[in-house]
Amino acid sequence: MCSKKIKNLIMIFISISILLILAACGGDANPQTTDNNENDDTDDEPVEGGDLVVATPASPPSMDWGGQGATETKMIAWHIFEQLFSFDEDYEIKPMLVDDYDISDDEKTYTLNLREDVNFHDGSVMDADDVLASLDHWKNTTQIGEETFEHIKEINDPDEYTLEIELEDKYPALLDNFANLNHALFIMPEEKAEEAGGSLIDQEQIVGTGPYEFDSWDVGEQLKVNKFDDYTSRDEEDWGGLTGEKTPYHDSITFKVVTDSQVEMNGVKTGEYNFAMDITPDLYETLEQDDSVKTEIQEMTTFSTLLFNHAEEPFKDDKDLLHAVNHALNKEEILSAAYGSSEFFELDGSLFEEHMTDLYTDEGTDSYDVYDPEKAKELVEKSDYDGETIKLITTNDYDDYEKIAQASQQQMEEIGLNVEIETFEWGTFFDKWEEQENWDMVAITWPWYYSPLAVPIIAEDEHAGWHDLSNLFDLQDEWAGTEDVDEQKEIIGELNEEIYDDMIWDKIGNAKGLHISDNNLKGYEDWDNVRFWNTWSSE
Repeated sequence: MCSKKIKNLIMIFISISILLILAACGGDANPQTTDNNENDDTDDEPVEGGDLVVATPASPPSMDWGGQGATETKMIAWHIFEQLFSFDEDYEIKPMLVDDYDISDDEKTYTLNLREDVNFHDGSVMDADDVLASLDHWKNTTQIGEETFEHIKEINDPDEYTLEIELEDKYPALLDNFANLNHALFIMPEEKAEEAGGSLIDQEQIVGTGPYEFDSWDVGEQLKVNKFDDYTSRDEEDWGGLTGEKTPYHDSITFKVVTDSQVEMNGVKTGEYNFAMDITPDLYETLEQDDSVKTEIQEMTTFSTLLFNHAEEPFKDDKDLLHAVNHALNKEEILSAAYGSSEFFELDGSLFEEHMTDLYTDEGTDSYDVYDPEKAKELVEKSDYDGETIKLITTNDYDDYEKIAQASQQQMEEIGLNVEIETFEWGTFFDKWEEQENWDMVAITWPWYYSPLAVPIIAEDEHAGWHDLSNLFDLQDEWAGTEDVDEQKEIIGELNEEIYDDMIWDKIGNAKGLHISDNNLKGYEDWDNVRFWNTWSSE
């Protein structure tokens, strides 16, 4: 397999991202619970106009929805950009900018017929040249794009609205990859894609086909998008997700960075914000009793991990020390420290979440929850550890990151490890994480992914602590080479087992999320993350 190295830092790992996760290619909708003031908006007539203000805990690192699949990036970017194929509300793949398509009998040729008269925000009209340039950008800025093109022999454009993709071999994962939510193949004008080349797009290149167009960005403070008056919507009212009919009712949406949950809560109550994300669960009971806001628990939003630096001592080539850490961790206590009530977390060691019916298996996770401090002390004695300081880095922009780091530090010190925590603001944290000499462990959480090919930790760089992942890459290839769901689940079980055997990283558990809105917001429906087309404010 060709190089798996991610070519650009993929900041895809955001805690408390508001995610509802399902199967990669379908399945039942993820359960959700609206806890008070549940509104039935079916009798409300949509209202056009008004400015929606959304409080979000962190600024997006980039608007490149492919190269940097951060939650903060994608939840804004998919208001601006669109894909050839997207997931509907049931996580089934549907056409978006493609009108229809055909797959040859040998499954090696895909013919895509593009929608005609689709407008870009710069006034141009989408055609095959724009898609070809966007495909090239995706290939050069994302791991999943690079891997997808390993299976593509050539792409031809017999006319301005047709693409013929000829594969080297059968590749059942092709459309899944094209529909990837976190490292998206988003379509932009040819000129903008060529300007960006193999780099992430800049502000001048934020031009898409979506219902909202880019207005302004005060980095670290707020980003504003405006209604795109010439938006070309699909007609399907019942598709949902990222496809089907989309109507931009709000004149503008401003995503404002607010790092304090108390400030977010008060802002929604006073009308400063209409919607607030990443509310600390500590405020849940208070909010549940407040009739001025709507609250909702998002069933599964993220999973948390401790990463190890496998390129440097003390963890380099020391399995005893790695497994000592795993036995030292009381993961239920750590999750309780980070998220409070068990209503907001779940102990589960799998690479995927149980609502992903075609992906989830707990096979291979026997070593996940093995809290045994005496065993941990024995392993420390067997290891090469000599009392040196273990530097654990994280960010102070998210409460759960810090709390996971602090609880883990305490438990590791109880088995004789000397652990020092260093915290940084969000951007600096990622800069530190990128360099081997800056850390021994990282506390971080990740959004869920819909395919083993898209899991960001499976990358031979800082994401997996520079571990040799050859075995995982081979298993990825096996998974992509079969359409049999049972075979795929067996392979995912082997992925789980490989991760724990080598202790490539240590999963802590799954987290649920909480967000709130004012009572005037109508039409909002939760899905993978926030979407504000087809929503309106009644006042």
